[in-house]
Amino acid sequence: MRARGSAETGKRFVFNPPGTGWTVVSDGGLDYACNEKQEGTCSYSVKTDKPGKHVFILENRNPADGDGIFELDLFVHPRGEPMYAYAWEGFLLRVPLWEESGGGWEILDDGGIDCRTESDEKPVLVLRGGPPGKYKIVLSCPEGCRVLKLDVRPVTYRARLKTTAGKPAEYSIDANITTGFEWVIAESEGLQSSTAYVPDPNPRMLDGTGGRQVFRMSAESPGIYILRAVCIRSPDECGGALELELAVS
Repeated sequence: MRARGSAETGKRFVFNPPGTGWTVVSDGGLDYACNEKQEGTCSYSVKTDKPGKHVFILENRNPADGDGIFELDLFVHPRGEPMYAYAWEGFLLRVPLWEESGGGWEILDDGGIDCRTESDEKPVLVLRGGPPGKYKIVLSCPEGCRVLKLDVRPVTYRARLKTTAGKPAEYSIDANITTGFEWVIAESEGLQSSTAYVPDPNPRMLDGTGGRQVFRMSAESPGIYILRAVCIRSPDECGGALELELAVS
């Protein structure tokens, strides 16, 4: 069996191999300690000051647990300020990477996130948000390992609509552009889509009156389509996210 983990240089990473009777076959250059627990089980803690990938290998010769090999792939990155980003569940996100690296990026530990690197004019990490939670993605470049800490947030609004091929469907939600927040379509592959802000009637010309954000979409072929939109005021200020599922018959 195989496991993956990541840690800063000099900091210990603790893991518990299942079962009993484990023996260290290769320490992978790591400083390690074994902590015995009840009924013969144990946990291991490993660390190193050397950045990069290290493989720690255990062998189990206990007939009760069955012979086996346990391999830990530990990705060690230097201490320093990580990069931070947030994404919405299921949404695509492009994160610019550190430009001073000179390219040559490789994902060492994806943290359970669907992601890849691209290098066009500038290096970019392309990812799709998984279930809400905190994630850590470890990447390597010619300078060593770097870390991206990702916060995946739950989608604020969800809706399911039905229509027939070629016939538009509409969905609207409360909005207020006087706050500076604006709805923007982020993804609508396979759809003809548009969005518009419709202010509420305001005969007295009061400040701060809101309105509705109307999304209009259609598809020429039957299938299931997804429209995703975000409500933003600046790249760092996001007021919510919308996911619309359109079933076209």
